[in-house]
This record gives sequence, structure tokens and C-alpha cells, in this order.
Amino acid sequence: MGNSQEPTSIISLDCKVLGSSPIFPPLLESAGWEFFEGKVDGEKYRTNLVESAQHPNCIFTKLSKRGAQNLELVSVQKTPFDTEVLGFPCAKVTTMAMMAPDVSYDEHLALYSEIVRSTVEAGYEYLVARVISGHWRRIHALEQASFRLVDGISLFSHPLKDLDLSSDLKSIKCKIYEARNTADEYVAKLAREAFTRSRFHNDNLVTAESAAKIHEQWALNCLHKKVADALLVAESDAGLVGFVTLRLNRKPIEKGRSCTAIIDLIAVAPQISGQGIGRGLVLSALNWAKINGADHLDVQTQTDNLGAQALYARCGFKITNQFFTLRWSSRSSR
Repeated sequence: MGNSQEPTSIISLDCKVLGSSPIFPPLLESAGWEFFEGKVDGEKYRTNLVESAQHPNCIFTKLSKRGAQNLELVSVQKTPFDTEVLGFPCAKVTTMAMMAPDVSYDEHLALYSEIVRSTVEAGYEYLVARVISGHWRRIHALEQASFRLVDGISLFSHPLKDLDLSSDLKSIKCKIYEARNTADEYVAKLAREAFTRSRFHNDNLVTAESAAKIHEQWALNCLHKKVADALLVAESDAGLVGFVTLRLNRKPIEKGRSCTAIIDLIAVAPQISGQGIGRGLVLSALNWAKINGADHLDVQTQTDNLGAQALYARCGFKITNQFFTLRWSSRSSR
């Protein structure tokens, strides 16, 4: 049951005028309870909430309340890329901001049930949400609202300040350099072969061909710098045998970070796995990030991908967070 006799109310916020809405300044002042340990810069975090809710792809933003107290803010955006590849209308939860420390299971469930209802009303058939692994009330409420667990993610991070890679870079056993746009055929083929673990592969609503197509097109978009700043390739005597994509996030939230580099995709040809290609790509990614002004390099991998986790640990990365990915769909029952 909830922590109060007062019923949960759900308010729809107008995304276009959210920043000037009279409800938003006090709402922002209460935002960030889930980050009360002080890691997050409150002002930048609140700015990020406004930007997320005002994004052109935003479908709706909902606020739950207990009487006059703000509880939780959720924004949902359409995902055109997923929609195009999967062939049905897709969306994702982009903000799940806790505004009170004692939101109950029932209060979470009331909001998430309304999110599902509004998603259906807006004509979307597939909705993804990512939740920090320790937020069990949220996770259980999402499951009760017919979301299904499809993935677990570990987030690794490596600080770059004072990092000296000179000796490590000399030990790399292959050539690694930024790819040319003419590498489409190689990048597409390797993306199909190398990626076998993802929320798409784990979801029974997504065919194996669609999962492969998503990674293929994602990698090509990175190569042509539509969603990445660089794609580095590894070349050995066997030819091009791996790649890593990199992008820079210059809109930090966390204290002590002014610019974070992010690895979105890293692939090694399956037939040469274990020969140091992955290590070379990671070291080269660290070097690229440092040269391009980042203060940290982040990378995510599936919680069941023990090989990748061991590689990142050997290269000096530390786990900083873990997440669960859940999805709801009207296309089938759980």
C-alpha cells in the first residue's frame, strides 16, 4: 500500500511550454531525490529534465503527485530508428525522475499504468524503459504494468586525467585507425556477425534478422558520423577484424565531468576472438577520448557478457552502475 491516505494523481505536462509552466520551477526544486548522495550536479540535472521534456521527439510527460507533493516525473519519446527497422511504432522512456524518497509500489504502479494507457492512446505499440538495478519498487511496478525484462546492463567508466598510455599503445598487435566512409561493406558484415547479445536479441517480439539489421544500420550510421564522432577499425594480416564507435557528450550531469566519451559499439571478428584485438580497440578508444578532450570514457555491456566485462576491467575500467531494460508491447501478452 502507499505511504499516505491521499490518492495518487497524475498530471500531464505540456512539453512545448514546460520550461515556462508555473508548476515547473517548484517541480525542478524537488527533482533529484534519487541522486541525493551528491554525485549529480542539481542544476545541470534539472536542465537535462527540461531538455528531455522539450525534445522534438517527446510524446508526453507525466507527473505523479501525492496531494501537493511531487513524486515522479516521466517523459516518453518516439524512436524513429527503432520504428523504421522493426516495422511498428516504437518509443522509449527518457526520464524517470524521482522527486520524493518514499514513493511506494502502488504510487509507481499508478503512474506506469497511466504511461501505458497514454502510449496506447498515442498509437505506439512498443515502449522501452531502463531502470537502475536497485530500484526494486520501480522494477516490480513496471512488471505489474506488463513490462517484460529483456536485458541487464553494466556501466563501466575510466577516468582520463593523468592517464599515460604510451607503453600500452606500443603493445597493440594490429593497426588501428579511423575508418573511411568506403568501409560500409566491412562494417555492415562485422556488425551482423559480432553482435549476438542485446535487448533486441533477447526480445521474443524481435526477429533475429531485425536484431541483426538494427546493429548493422547502427554501425553504418556511426561510420557516417550520424550518431558518432568516430569509428576506429582494427586491421591485421587477416584484413579488417574489428571496430569501435566513439561519441562525445558535452552536456554533463555528474560532478567532475565536463565531457564524457562513450563507446556505443565495439566488435571483433568472431574467428579471431582472444587474440588481443579487443584490448587494442579499447586502448585506442581511451587514447582517442583523451586527445579529444574527454575526462572520462564510458562503455556499457550486458551483465551476462563476462568476456567483455573482464576486458574492460583489465584495461582499468570500473563498474559505476547497473541497469535493467524492460519493454512493454501491445503486440503480444507477456
